[in-house]
Amino acid sequence: MSMNEQRHRMGAQRASMNQGLAESGADSAWNAPGSIIGKPPQPIPFTLAIPAGFTSGMVSGAVQAIDGYTARVSLSPSLTLPSDSEAHLIQASIAYTQPNLGTAASGIPGFPSGNNRISINFNGGGRTDYFFPQGLYSVADIATQLNIIANNAGWIASPTDSLFIVQGVVATQKIILTVNPAPLAGGVFPAGGIVIDFLNPSVGALNDSIGPVLGWPTSGPGATLTIPGGGAAAIAFSAPNVANFAFTSAYALFCSFVTDSYQNGLTGKLLTVFPLGTFAPNTVMSFTPPLKYPVPVASGVYSTVDFFFTDQSGNRLLLANFQAPTQFSILIAKSSPTAS
Repeated sequence: MSMNEQRHRMGAQRASMNQGLAESGADSAWNAPGSIIGKPPQPIPFTLAIPAGFTSGMVSGAVQAIDGYTARVSLSPSLTLPSDSEAHLIQASIAYTQPNLGTAASGIPGFPSGNNRISINFNGGGRTDYFFPQGLYSVADIATQLNIIANNAGWIASPTDSLFIVQGVVATQKIILTVNPAPLAGGVFPAGGIVIDFLNPSVGALNDSIGPVLGWPTSGPGATLTIPGGGAAAIAFSAPNVANFAFTSAYALFCSFVTDSYQNGLTGKLLTVFPLGTFAPNTVMSFTPPLKYPVPVASGVYSTVDFFFTDQSGNRLLLANFQAPTQFSILIAKSSPTAS
């Protein structure tokens, strides 16, 4: 082939490529001005930081909490995504602090009225409701808070005294609650005894018992623990049911420009899932996927992008319950260099 023929063929190829790019619309917008024709479009990094305790109506820079569950990012200029694009998580930092005990306002899945109340009748003084502050509790935390309640009520001299001892049996996943009279006056149970119950409703007429978390029923005789007065020996009660402290096993992140990904067999806007099993509660999780898991992206022009979290069952999680800033980075790219 002559030099002139080679130049003619290369010129025809360049013209064909230019025509294809001109006809591609969104694909043209992907390529930066001055990019080399035919070179694969460069990936777009997308990073977002959501402040701790982000409640509905709050605004931080370009990010707004629009309903308590959703973080909406305003983009300037708008983000243009071509067809056959994909996104995958690069890294994330998320607070493992969604509570397992709280009031109705805590938004705990499965407990619309809350689950942070225990009722105690101490020394015949009448049934009284006592409440655990919202939080992500372990077995040891339950014992600590029960003894704080006892100290505040004047039953024991110090919150570090162990009137209540709570133990978890790993083999059965059940709880043993021991009531120890040693720190009480005279080292014995009060003459009027102690009655602990997990019954619903409460004195305040709410169905907010802590019973299901600890493994006790909320109705029937098994929901009430009775301790006679005057005894000096500790009394232990074994929960009849499995405890349920970790009913959230994963955080799932959703994004409005994602499409056709699957969660529990249904398509949606799932970007990625963060398993919680290897992380310690009440810490900040640093997460980097071991492999690239790209998901399809819907083509279009985006002036805003929404993000929200759910648990493993699809229950939305309140942004306010993340007690440290949430940050994650996404890479958006063409699914292959030859994709159109």
